[in-house]
Amino acid sequence: MSLRRPPAVDRLARVPFVGRLADPLFAASVATEHALYAQLLRNPVSRSRFRERRPSLAPASQRAFQDLATTGIAILDVRDVGLREDALTALLVLGESFRGEAARLVARPAETSSWLAHNGERVARYLDGGGRSDDYLIKLHPEGSALGLDHPLLRVGLDRTLLDIVNSYLGLFARLIYTDMWQAISSTSERRIGSQRWHRDYDDARMVKAYLYLADVGPDAGPMEYVRGSHDGGKYRGLFPWRQSVSRYVPDGGVESSVRDSDRIVATGPAGTLVLSDTSGLHRGGPTISGQRVLATWTFVTPACLIDRRFRVQPGIASEEISEPARYALS
Repeated sequence: MSLRRPPAVDRLARVPFVGRLADPLFAASVATEHALYAQLLRNPVSRSRFRERRPSLAPASQRAFQDLATTGIAILDVRDVGLREDALTALLVLGESFRGEAARLVARPAETSSWLAHNGERVARYLDGGGRSDDYLIKLHPEGSALGLDHPLLRVGLDRTLLDIVNSYLGLFARLIYTDMWQAISSTSERRIGSQRWHRDYDDARMVKAYLYLADVGPDAGPMEYVRGSHDGGKYRGLFPWRQSVSRYVPDGGVESSVRDSDRIVATGPAGTLVLSDTSGLHRGGPTISGQRVLATWTFVTPACLIDRRFRVQPGIASEEISEPARYALS
C-alpha cells in the first residue's frame, strides 16, 4: 500500500462537521496497520530468519553497527567497509557524469534535451527564490524508474557487507525502498525548505538511510545534521516524537533550545565518506553555500513499512545470483 489517503477518506474530509475527523481516523488506521505488521505479521518472521543467519561483522562494520545502536548515526570511510571495488568504481564513474550534467542543468534549467530534464521545473522554481519540499535537489532518476540489478546504485546498495550492517542494526532482513543520486543546488541565502528543516522521516519507526559522498562535503556544503540519541532507544527519542504517516517538522528553534550542542552531529567528510543514520531520529540537511553536496543514497526499512518502493527492478540477472539478504531487500 501507500500512505496516500484513499478516496473514501477524501470524501469524508469534505463533509461538514465530521470532515475534521478524517485525518485523525486515517492516521489511527495507518498506525494500527503498521503496529500489526511490526509486532505480529511481518517483522517477527524477518527477525527470526535473520537470527538464524546472523552475520559475523568485520571490525569496521562492527564499529558502524555499534555507532548506529548507541547514537543513531555512523560516519566512516567507505574504503574501510570492504564493499566490492568494481561496484564502487562504476558508481563513481556514474557520479562524475551526473555532476557534470547537473551543472549544465542549473545553468540552463529549461533545456529539455538534458537527461536530467525531469528536474527542470523544480530547479527553475528553486532558482527563482521559491521551492518546496526537496526542490533544492537535482535527482538522477525520475520517481518510479526501472533499475537493472547491474545498475551501480543497486550493486552497491545490495552489497552483502552493507546489508549486514543495516540488518544487524535493525535485527532483521531489511527492505530497500529507495535509491538515487542527489546534487544540492547552490544557494546564496540561508533559507531552508523541506528536509532542510529539523524533522523525523515517517517511513518507519526504525530505518537506515545510507549516504555516500561523491564530493567533499564541508560545513558550508549543506551537510546532514543529526541529533545524537534521537533514534528509537536514545535519550531524545521522545523529543518531537516519531509518528507514522505524519511529516514531523520541528518548530523553529525547537531543537536548538532542547538539545545540547555536543549532541548535534554535523556529518561533514571527504568524497568517499559513508554516512549511515536512523532517520526516524531528528535530522536535517542544509543550504549549500559553497562547495558541492553530491551523493548516492539508499533507504532501508523493516518489512512493516507501509511505503511503496519508489523504483522498479528490471528483469535481467536471475535473483538466484544475488545473496539472500539482497533478495529479501527487493522483496
